[in-house]
Amino acid sequence: MNKKKMLLVASIALMSSVGTVASAETVGETTLSVNIQGGDLTLEKWAQTLAFKTVTLNDLSQGPVTRTVTLPAGSFVVNNLTGADQTWSLAAGVTTFSDGTNQFDGSLALGDAQNKLVATPDLLGMKAITTQTTPTTPTGHVWQSKAMDAYLTVPATAAFAADTNVNTADNTATTTGSVKLSAGDLTLNDVTPSVSFGTLSMQDVLAGKTTAVAADKAVVAHVTDLTGSGTGWHMTANYSGMKSTDDAAKPLGDTLTIGTTALKAADQTIYSATGDDVTAAKGEAIAKTTAASDVTLNVPSTATAGEYAGTINWKLVAGPAN
Repeated sequence: MNKKKMLLVASIALMSSVGTVASAETVGETTLSVNIQGGDLTLEKWAQTLAFKTVTLNDLSQGPVTRTVTLPAGSFVVNNLTGADQTWSLAAGVTTFSDGTNQFDGSLALGDAQNKLVATPDLLGMKAITTQTTPTTPTGHVWQSKAMDAYLTVPATAAFAADTNVNTADNTATTTGSVKLSAGDLTLNDVTPSVSFGTLSMQDVLAGKTTAVAADKAVVAHVTDLTGSGTGWHMTANYSGMKSTDDAAKPLGDTLTIGTTALKAADQTIYSATGDDVTAAKGEAIAKTTAASDVTLNVPSTATAGEYAGTINWKLVAGPAN
């Protein structure tokens, strides 16, 4: 341990005068001294614990297991108060790891994974983990370690004492299974695009023989329900009425009937399917059909000659009809 002693000497001149009376000059000397004593080179701070992650026997069944802990910067602090530049080494040693019954050498390393410490009961296997020179300047006399990793390797042959806190009486367990069923779409496909009631003579119209003119083909709609709702669906229709291609002509005033339902300007339920119907379809389309003979047009005797056209608007709705 180096110490430095310094002696400071100063001379103080004393002069005095009273009024204008001259006197002899008096000179005195005061000697000042101070002793600056060097302090110690000390390890002010060090890592108190290294908490490595748990190693299980299942882990060791695959071979040796290495765990790593990162020590933050400043985990080790050395203070040089000796009064002189000091070169020093920070060394570490490790004992064997033990649970009270079994023990093993954990090949502990600090900073450099290859610089492994040899575990000994008396710490004789100490190795330097860093060598530094610390000056005595006001800002340089304190050394702090940089962030470093600590490495611990547990050999596959490591044994453990039995855990007496293990509850061996309860060997039950629960496994929770889960599955998500993704809902699909409710779709309307292949609806009959057009039907015709042919050409009617004014003689038949005026004679009242056109009250139930059948269509030239059946009306068909295909519905596929992949929603998984289990509530089924229903299908509505509204009718625009037959109108002449001559804008000046009046509407035909007809009535269009599908099955037993006379269509109107407002929506009416024409077809439907229950949840059981959908289940029975097994993901395939359900076809709803009205025979051509059941698709009829009533043309009143007040109609005038001309070409007429109208539109049926279909709507597919999830769930049962109200």
